[in-house]
Amino acid sequence: MEEIMLFQKQFWVYFGGNVGLCIAGLLGYGLYSVRNHMRDFDWNIFWNHNRTFWVWAILCQLLFAFVMALVPELEDWFAGKLIQIMDAAAGQTLGIPENLVETVVYLTATWHLSRIANMSVKDDKKIGHRKI
Repeated sequence: MEEIMLFQKQFWVYFGGNVGLCIAGLLGYGLYSVRNHMRDFDWNIFWNHNRTFWVWAILCQLLFAFVMALVPELEDWFAGKLIQIMDAAAGQTLGIPENLVETVVYLTATWHLSRIANMSVKDDKKIGHRKI
């Protein structure tokens, strides 16, 4: 019984941390997407006119965070693969410190999940598409 309660506690701690990193990656991508509209930026348009993107991207992020919290071994494997891909793309070993691997992986993965979500919605609902 104690093992189950410990697993549940660990799951919620991992899930909460994962969601926090997912939100940071999603907001980073959102702000990057509207970088050409900083002079006429409007938070209301940023949220309301891109609702399809936000709903889809948030669901993708929550699923990603849930799966990674449920299966921590998958997170370790995924982190290793993503670091290898980043090293290959950079043409050198980036030497990311062990204690920062999880953060780098989540920010990179959630950025790309947000990008994929943005590509999957109709043009008039894409974030950054409309004048903000």
